[in-house]
Amino acid sequence: MTNSTGGKIFIGIEDKTNEVIGIGEKNPFRLTDDISNMIFDSCTPIIDPEITMISHVTALNIKTVIESFSGEEVFGRKEIKERLGYKDSKAGFLIEKIQEFELIKAVRGQGKGKYCFDI
Repeated sequence: MTNSTGGKIFIGIEDKTNEVIGIGEKNPFRLTDDISNMIFDSCTPIIDPEITMISHVTALNIKTVIESFSGEEVFGRKEIKERLGYKDSKAGFLIEKIQEFELIKAVRGQGKGKYCFDI
């Protein structure tokens, strides 16, 4: 990861099943500090990781969106609302979070606010 353009590590996701399992009873702030310190102490040159926490519910909702729109399927807020029955604000929030994690890319020629997965 350090020799290329970086990458993402998701903690609280089961490797083999992709099940959202969370971090258990661990203090999330302590865990982020521990991870940051391990990276800082182990890498040369020094890496300053960007660590983002999300709730278990948000992680499950993101997983649902990922599982609902496969491959190069184009979707936006409207499609999430229709397929998953989410309200406008929830669909918009999830698109923002998924964009934040750079899991989707904008699609041109399909209308404003259309995406497909880039994972």
